[in-house]
Amino acid sequence: MDKRSAGKSEPDDEPHLEPLRPRRDTWSGRVIRWHAATPRGGESVRWESIDGRWVAISLGDGDDLGRAVVADAEGQRTVVDSYEEALVVAESWRR
Repeated sequence: MDKRSAGKSEPDDEPHLEPLRPRRDTWSGRVIRWHAATPRGGESVRWESIDGRWVAISLGDGDDLGRAVVADAEGQRTVVDSYEEALVVAESWRR
């Protein structure tokens, strides 16, 4: 018995709540959070997720000169004709 309740016969009015735990079958449990990260060697933009995956866009060189290259942590790589197209591809890979 603590000092605040010493001598009181009233029941404790404080609610006793269990901590919230996200369930995997809810929308919030399925959302993968991505953030902009510092680009690495030759990348112009990079996104990383909380689970270690990444997606990056770089400018092409050699046979891909003048085009944009989208790559990810799983080894996918695609070359597109414009940076705008690369942004669309990168967004679809971040889902």
